[in-house]
Amino acid sequence: MALFAVPAGPSSVRVVLPFGGTDDFAVAEHEVTVGVGETVELEYVAPTVLGLSGRIRVTGRTG
Repeated sequence: MALFAVPAGPSSVRVVLPFGGTDDFAVAEHEVTVGVGETVELEYVAPTVLGLSGRIRVTGRTG
């Protein structure tokens, strides 16, 4: 698990897994808006097939 503090407002989240000397394997991007005092939990799911993209989804919000 990784925690990142971001200011309130819209943010772009991008996850990339390095693989075989390349930085574009299993890329996933997601736009999320964080409210003042809010915590947003995201989950990244890696692909099960080589060449596909990963997936990011919101799993929880508090605050």
